[in-house]
Amino acid sequence: MHTDSKVLELEAKLFAHRRLIQILMKQVAGQQQDPARFWADFDACPIVQDNQEDPGVMQPDIAFAYNSITEFEFSRLVAEAKVAAGISTRANGGTDQA
Repeated sequence: MHTDSKVLELEAKLFAHRRLIQILMKQVAGQQQDPARFWADFDACPIVQDNQEDPGVMQPDIAFAYNSITEFEFSRLVAEAKVAAGISTRANGGTDQA
């Protein structure tokens, strides 16, 4: 299989996983007595802030890069799941019902 095909296949699989996670999170949130608490638990997860590291100053090592990408993907999944559940995300990290 050509490298571009492998990358495309991997991206498609990741997208499918994202959609599945969004659907599951939406369903679980809808079954909670306090959906806001459900979402708040995800918002409370630590995320590396853009201002904590300046990639122009130093080359991040592989562990930092992996951690940063993982945390970014986690926050992206939560944000997309909130949108799918009808929760709008605000810049300050809070949520509002849409």
